[in-house]
Amino acid sequence: MINKKNISLVSIVLLLFSHFLNSQTKIGFQMGPNFANVSTSAKSFAIEGKTNFFGGILAEFKVSDMFYIQPEINFIEKGVKFQIGTAGSDVVPSYTSKGSYIDHFFTYCEVPINVLVKFDSKNFTPFVFAGPSFNFLLSAAESYMTGYGGSMFDDDFPDRVEIFESAITFGGGVDLPLSNSIDLVIMAKYSFGLTNIYGHLAYMNYYTMDGWHFPSELYIDEKLEKFNTRGVALTVGLKIAL
Repeated sequence: MINKKNISLVSIVLLLFSHFLNSQTKIGFQMGPNFANVSTSAKSFAIEGKTNFFGGILAEFKVSDMFYIQPEINFIEKGVKFQIGTAGSDVVPSYTSKGSYIDHFFTYCEVPINVLVKFDSKNFTPFVFAGPSFNFLLSAAESYMTGYGGSMFDDDFPDRVEIFESAITFGGGVDLPLSNSIDLVIMAKYSFGLTNIYGHLAYMNYYTMDGWHFPSELYIDEKLEKFNTRGVALTVGLKIAL
């Protein structure tokens, strides 16, 4: 049965929908470097961040002269390098090969939905933004480099990584008009992962003899209570008014 409450709710939804349809809409793209890192509970290694690629498409919907909604679909690379045998931890024996490390590579389809607050100026428009991000794992791999012979051992391990990650993004930027319908956009955004995406770290060292690789010692076998991605992306792009 239709009551006044349902009619009011439908009316509000229709008004909001019609408002977005009549509002100025822009589409565009962005790209730039992503300076990736992690926050982790691990004690077995020293962490070194990595610089990766970030790029994608976006849309901008005007809610008012000050507030905008900006959904995005981005391709983003994440990952860190774990230095083994340099952290001085009790988890790592003193005879661990110096210079050994594990490289982690993650690629995601990232879908942030940000609320923008714009501050009108004469020649440019600065803005700040924040919102949730829904990230879907596309691939995951890790590489082992030993300090003995410099040999690299690759291992695809998507089964050990969560395929979905939720995150919070926030940052700021500026719109610079190039014409009546095209803006140059420069942004800096910080991504704060909320999902523990990786729960276990294992490291097997190897030695090489006559061209064959043999396992030596299992130096690390540690359960991770926390492994959350972090990242700072610097992007440049264009927005085009429809």
